[in-house]
Amino acid sequence: MGEKGNELQQKSFLKTLGINITGKMTTTNTQINPDKEKGKEVRLDSRIITGCGKDINIEAQRIKTEDFLERLITYACKRLIEPVSKGQNYNKFKKVIFVAICVYSFLDSPKYHNVYYLKNSNIYINETLIDKIEIHFIEIEKFRKSVIYEEDPNDNTKIIKTRKDLKNNLKHQYIAFFDDETSHELRREIVKMGDEGLKASMKNLELAIQNGLFDEYFLIKLEEAHQENVGNERENKGRKEREEEIALKLKNDGFPYEKIAEITGLSLSEIEEL
Repeated sequence: MGEKGNELQQKSFLKTLGINITGKMTTTNTQINPDKEKGKEVRLDSRIITGCGKDINIEAQRIKTEDFLERLITYACKRLIEPVSKGQNYNKFKKVIFVAICVYSFLDSPKYHNVYYLKNSNIYINETLIDKIEIHFIEIEKFRKSVIYEEDPNDNTKIIKTRKDLKNNLKHQYIAFFDDETSHELRREIVKMGDEGLKASMKNLELAIQNGLFDEYFLIKLEEAHQENVGNERENKGRKEREEEIALKLKNDGFPYEKIAEITGLSLSEIEEL
């Protein structure tokens, strides 16, 4: 769905999220090279440039990382200021929209789909500070439940429990379609009830399966997950070593163990063993 040439599917899916696109849209790249800064990587699955002034970025996040939110915000800000870095005026800013599809849950909100803007914190004052950044989070773990939380259609300030409806709700159909845990048989049933975008997505998926591309894609994603885990383990190990180095120096300088624990985050038993 994220590949170039699948604009029909992309446009239909984004519409279910409340992101309407008019005019031409182009998927520029589905394997954008990561930005690297201080050993961090930011990788996007799809970027869509539209003729209606929207720069839409879609990322699928399978593994929970401590700095995911910070990386996403950093990348959104980079997208926003690109026109300025190219010498254009501030009024040339495009609206940057990020859609983060996360397998896991991490937000406090009980809803599976949450949208964030720069707005007044008082829900009764409908004042947007700037409309140039919009971030959508879809948490698949919350969506997988038979009973989910969504906004009350009669009052968007309230959140209500409702049954997941794959028969009548197009957004539910799209999210279930690209959920890894959805069986191929269920996908076929969903497509029968869905729109042309879902039908086109199913056709592409079955072609990929026939050509062996789906297995290749799955192996690539497994390797990416492995490398991300390795990187996280290496980073945590390095942090631990730095904490122990600082703690040992403070210990040799006569600092109280309780103070060392407060500074480094190490336990008293760990400090004693140094």
